Amino acid sequence: MLKLSPDDTMLLEEYPSINYAVVYRPHGVQKFAAVWYPCIDGDEISWSQGHYFDALRDCMKYIETLL
Repeated sequence: MLKLSPDDTMLLEEYPSINYAVVYRPHGVQKFAAVWYPCIDGDEISWSQGHYFDALRDCMKYIETLL
């Protein structure tokens, strides 16, 4: 099992065609985010803007509307 520290953000999926990614944020109030213009540099992930969700299912529904 992968063990994350409270500050880790995990990249779950990238969507280059729409310039979005889905990330898991164990430290966040809303744990899942659909992030616009992700920048991935080694283990560091940052983004310009995000839409935040409590459930992965809701995050993925949002991504589907963009595809």
